[in-house]
Amino acid sequence: MTDTDATSDDRPDSLTQADRLGKALAATEEQSGPETFTALLERCNDTIDAELGVDYGTVCDAGSDCC
Repeated sequence: MTDTDATSDDRPDSLTQADRLGKALAATEEQSGPETFTALLERCNDTIDAELGVDYGTVCDAGSDCC
């Protein structure tokens, strides 16, 4: 099974929530200016770091185009 075949019932809750966050961020990026979106993304990264102990900027290599 590939990631695209997986349903929310097949995936851990954290992956489902991450997918929802990604979709919400993508929609927000389309509807807001770059400064607003960047500020929101930074707040999300800070929350992920605080709640999960994952430095998302380091994991993702924030200087690249991966995020």
